[in-house]
Amino acid sequence: MKKVITLLIASVLFFANMAFAQNTLSLETYKMLKEYNAAREGQAKTKLKAQYNLLGKEDDMRAKVFIMFNDEFDKAEIMKLGGMLGIETSTVLIATIPVDSLKQVSNLKGIIRIELPAGIKPALDQAVPEAGVDAVQSGYGLKQPYTGKGVIVGIADWGFDYTHAMFSDDNGNCRVKRVWIPRDDMLYANPDYIKNTLQYSASDNTHGSHCLGIAAGRNETGICPGVAPEAELVTVELGGEHNITVPEAVQYMFDYADSAGKPIAVNLSLGSVYQTEPHDGSNPKDVMLKEMMAKQPKGKSVIVAAGNDGTQNLHYFTLLNNSNSYVFSYFNPTGYGDQSDYNSGYITARSGEEFMVQVGIGSQYTGYVNTSTFVYSTKKNGFIDTNIYSPVTGRYYNIYMEIYAASPLNGKPYCHFIVGNANAEEDIIVFNVSANNALVHAWTTNDMQQVGKQIADNKFTLTSPGDIEDVITVAAHISKTSFYKYNFSNGMPCGIYISREEIGTLGDRANFSSVGTTADGRNKPDISAPGSTLVSAYNSFKPVTTDNDEECIVGYSNANPASWYAALEGTSMACPMVTGVVALMFQVNPNLTTNEIKDILRATAKNDMFTGNARQNHSPYWGWGKINAHAVIKSLEGSGILDSRDDISDRLSIYPNPATDGNITLKLKNIHNAPYAVQIYDAAGKLVFITSITDICRLDLSHLPSGSYTTIAGNQLEAATQQFVIMR
Repeated sequence: MKKVITLLIASVLFFANMAFAQNTLSLETYKMLKEYNAAREGQAKTKLKAQYNLLGKEDDMRAKVFIMFNDEFDKAEIMKLGGMLGIETSTVLIATIPVDSLKQVSNLKGIIRIELPAGIKPALDQAVPEAGVDAVQSGYGLKQPYTGKGVIVGIADWGFDYTHAMFSDDNGNCRVKRVWIPRDDMLYANPDYIKNTLQYSASDNTHGSHCLGIAAGRNETGICPGVAPEAELVTVELGGEHNITVPEAVQYMFDYADSAGKPIAVNLSLGSVYQTEPHDGSNPKDVMLKEMMAKQPKGKSVIVAAGNDGTQNLHYFTLLNNSNSYVFSYFNPTGYGDQSDYNSGYITARSGEEFMVQVGIGSQYTGYVNTSTFVYSTKKNGFIDTNIYSPVTGRYYNIYMEIYAASPLNGKPYCHFIVGNANAEEDIIVFNVSANNALVHAWTTNDMQQVGKQIADNKFTLTSPGDIEDVITVAAHISKTSFYKYNFSNGMPCGIYISREEIGTLGDRANFSSVGTTADGRNKPDISAPGSTLVSAYNSFKPVTTDNDEECIVGYSNANPASWYAALEGTSMACPMVTGVVALMFQVNPNLTTNEIKDILRATAKNDMFTGNARQNHSPYWGWGKINAHAVIKSLEGSGILDSRDDISDRLSIYPNPATDGNITLKLKNIHNAPYAVQIYDAAGKLVFITSITDICRLDLSHLPSGSYTTIAGNQLEAATQQFVIMR
């Protein structure tokens, strides 16, 4: 008998009809199109517009979509159907298409996949010294202080307060140089206008202000400095009437950096709303970001929050074979997107494997389960779209399922389903997943449980785009467990004590921080930074209430206008800590690549009783360990690296030396504190190459001219230096 995972979701079902069809539309796009075609009333279309972020008026609705394509695709065909083309990489473009033409576009030659932009959400004092930033800003043990001068910090987020004192310089001049706001699709380039006339991007959120303050806020109060307080600032308000997507925001900020001739660190404290995706960086949005980064090898880096699903059991992983064990689980109804009556899930396996999904019925009160309904194999390749009926409660529900032997995104078998469960009380939808031999991952929109105990876990819960290799993905640890909230009753600061001890122990991982690795086995996250609890800017244009515990106001300054401050936690807060450090790194060397930045972050990461030996043995919770800004900059400077560290130069060998073709091997022996950052300098003292080493590495330096070079390999404890020659 085959081993079976039984996944139960609130609602019982019988199938009325089904339909299999090959389709380039994603499941959400197919569902939107069906509901759009069924909507005859203006009110119904207005609801769809809000739900799916559609553009235009009810009589001319348009959808902004990601289109993945191959060499047979002709972009002109989209324009013939009334579409407008947006940004483009080598295999993905963004287009705005009349909804009435969407089906025709999906049938165009060369189109692999069309997806609506997935919903995204925010990945919601002591942090600066904890990360070693204060020593960098003061220049302690370094050639000079570093504050981000000459570097751009960009951020795509929600709710920016441009009047806040953290975003002006010491003379009151606005540091925000560029703004893109979707409510009027306007670009703003005058800092005085941005601060004094525009004033804010949106009044319904403060997340962007808080993150920007952490990354690059000026230390106006003396108690919550940002990491790069002299960096130039660029912001993009996401979503809105024009549905600005993450790749569009990143491209806009990259283009501005090119025009200014400066390096840029882009902060994305956000992630997918739900876990129902491949988790391997293969969705069109992630592919587009990867291809964008490939075009921008130097002086540009994107830093992404890991996500806040660390306390949720959203994932299950098992080998299904011919054993006779069964697992019964269910999903509690918590809603899907803007619809409170939908749940969804995503099931996948390794390339070439097959699994079957059997949809059944059950009762969450009596434990009754009937799995005698239809069985769908991944070999069927198509869509199921049907109404379902519960004989227990007499309700009808909807079910949409997409099941394929090989995903057009990554070649793996998968089943993506969306299930309606409006007002479900007793009904349970049951999914049995079986296989002769398949290693199966499953994710859901909410906790997956077995009757009487948890069967799922919080692993593999990094949210997109934090699962792609080409970004720096940030986990969160705890630098502060309490604070005093502003007392609105008497108008005094430091009035109400707030504890955050439920998040974890000081110095330990924040329990909300999402967990790696990626579904295709890559090491993520990359690094951890303080994410609980951080004080930073609050959007003064957002109304506050006295019982608002989520956005805890801790006080205000006497700046003109007054600037408010709040204490928040999340990987959203950890992410801009790293963004600020990357900005400091760019101040030292504006030509760093993301891989070089990662190598240095890994080699200098702080390991302690909480992280274990994460620097050598990557942790799915910590990455390589805790960020150490001072060690990062000291290592990057290459100055005095042996002064305060043990000299282990006798353990480093370089061969062949001289190198006649530019290819060399570095070998470290008898070492205990790897990995080490490796910097190579030419005879003029210019840094020409960066990587990392554990014990041995082979380097292709054929791009370097003949000459003498100095190699420094080290971390915060010890370092080695040797010279070598390239001779052709």
